[in-house]
Amino acid sequence: MIKNTSSSNNLGPFFRKLRIAKGFTIKEAAGDAMSPKHLANFETSRTNLSAHLFFSALANINVTAFEFRNDYNQFIYEKDITLFSSTISEAFLVHNVVELKNLLHKLQSNENNSKKMELEKIRCKAVISYLDPSYVVPNEEVRYLRNYLSSLKEWGYYEILLFSDCVPLFELLTLSKFIHSIIMPTQTNFNLVYIKQVRIQAILNCIQYFIKYNQITLAEEFITYLENTDIHEYWTFEKIILRFNRYLLEYKKGNEKAMLDMKKLQDLLEISGSFKLANEISDRIKTLD
Repeated sequence: MIKNTSSSNNLGPFFRKLRIAKGFTIKEAAGDAMSPKHLANFETSRTNLSAHLFFSALANINVTAFEFRNDYNQFIYEKDITLFSSTISEAFLVHNVVELKNLLHKLQSNENNSKKMELEKIRCKAVISYLDPSYVVPNEEVRYLRNYLSSLKEWGYYEILLFSDCVPLFELLTLSKFIHSIIMPTQTNFNLVYIKQVRIQAILNCIQYFIKYNQITLAEEFITYLENTDIHEYWTFEKIILRFNRYLLEYKKGNEKAMLDMKKLQDLLEISGSFKLANEISDRIKTLD
């Protein structure tokens, strides 16, 4: 991870740090796209680069745009309160409501009233409300979020992740509508690997609610969709949750043997050391018993 040692959030100085960390000279990074002097001026904040030249320079140091964005987010983390995806995910996994409420307080104390900031506040509240049922997200904020997502013509990584974290706020038919929008193959970034993974996670979150509220047809539709999706063999978590949801749905449909399959899956997780996930599944099974 590249540490922020400057008061500036300029892309140029950060690119320079990343280039040096990767072991490339400025001439190698410039390549045939531009002169080394042009790139040097960018690295020292004297000039900016066009998008075409910037992406060429990234390619020349073997860095993808997604990798650069992730490192840059870490670089400016202390100055951008909205970059807390990993923090909110970690707090959710250990059910740390106190940390989530502290994050929400920071967001509410921020003077930035942009649409992005409003969406982040709602997102944080949605996760809190999932862990603490007594915490209620105001209806007007749910409408604000619904209207925003309904207006999207293109679902990117941020929007899918936002939707995934806010699944508990919506009625079931709205969830189905949004999923159908997300899985439209006409989406520009449909086949990007990291978007595909977060899309699968969002669908799995929705399936959980469809099963919980006995919407068997909707659950069957989207479980079948994922079963026919090429899920990367490294995405073990997604594969396990999908398998568990299939067993759970079969049990809801009256197949008693599916209970044994769920318990076998729980045992397998315990053997592999995935205790948090095993406990989650154990809790779900207890509610069925």
